[in-house]
Amino acid sequence: GDASLLLGISATVLFSLALSLLGFQVTKQIMNPIISVSAAAKEMARGNLTKPVEVKGSDELEELSQSLRVISANAQGLLGQVEKLSFKD
Repeated sequence: GDASLLLGISATVLFSLALSLLGFQVTKQIMNPIISVSAAAKEMARGNLTKPVEVKGSDELEELSQSLRVISANAQGLLGQVEKLSFKD
């Protein structure tokens, strides 16, 4: 009767809420590393090659983070060489 219907609706609402919270947490775990890598890439694009890129997450995000560190280190090395050459005169 009515009690069974109310119990079914309550269970559905609680299940939906639990799924929503789980979805929010999973989205947060995925998005936070992406936001961090994106912020580091933007800083590099602005010329700040010293911003550390440390991201823990999926293998792909860690790989991307490592690639950005290598790019930053290489760019810093090139800039250092240019500075040395420009001050030789």
